[in-house]
Amino acid sequence: MSRREFDHALIVGKFFPPHVGHEYLVRTALQFSRRVTVLVLAASSEPLPMELRARWLRQCFPDTLAGKTELRPKVRSAEGRSDHSDLRVVAALDDVPVDYDDEAIWRAHVDVMRRALRGDAAAHNETERPVDVVFSSEEYGETLARWFGARHVCLDRARALYPISGTDVRRDLTGCWMALPAPVRAGLALRVALVGAESTGTTTLARDLCDALRARGGAWARTEWVPEYGREFSVNLLAAARSFQAPRACLAAAMIGRSDLERRLVWRVDRPEISHAASERLKVLQEAR
Repeated sequence: MSRREFDHALIVGKFFPPHVGHEYLVRTALQFSRRVTVLVLAASSEPLPMELRARWLRQCFPDTLAGKTELRPKVRSAEGRSDHSDLRVVAALDDVPVDYDDEAIWRAHVDVMRRALRGDAAAHNETERPVDVVFSSEEYGETLARWFGARHVCLDRARALYPISGTDVRRDLTGCWMALPAPVRAGLALRVALVGAESTGTTTLARDLCDALRARGGAWARTEWVPEYGREFSVNLLAAARSFQAPRACLAAAMIGRSDLERRLVWRVDRPEISHAASERLKVLQEAR
């Protein structure tokens, strides 16, 4: 018998920002449900864009977005459904105030959720699937499940497995740095760009800044610096010139190489990064000439 007891699981939250507790919640829901929809409900007053939060969550579970999970075989259940999990992450604006004792406010919140679910089904040309389970780590989860006529699965309510909350992260980002999933760390990592011609001390300054930040300890101790790209750029430029390519095309190629170098590093280290002339600065300098 399939261990996926539920057809459509719902997880609701602000994910402001997503942390490892959220990751655990989604991961567990995927183990027991054929479809998991995560609703990222954000208020317009919150500075972190809801689409960015949704993107980070999708990046946490890349193998589930196209209807596949970690090379598990796709078999059919007794009811004829495909026995694999897929994830939908949907962002929606929710400026309704919070009052767990007010039925009218509850109804307004649930209306936002239902509209988001209908919109997602329509966007994928699907018939809307009823929610049959709500996964949460909050007291309100039981009430939310009743509004959908669904079961409630409460995970780690006491925060024993993952002692972290969004409030904790917002209060002390660096102190909670390692409680953030890798995509979130990569997205929030501080990047410092140093602009200067070759042999003007940018490498020395990058190293000194890196050492100074590492000396702070904690998450700062993981600071890295990106080596200068000027020499590699010069080699690329010379090779392109020999092939009769235009200087702007050469610069574009160098910018791509530079961006790829920085992106690979920040995804590897997920921490503050000191880099030489970032791509955006190179573009500004080129256009100013």
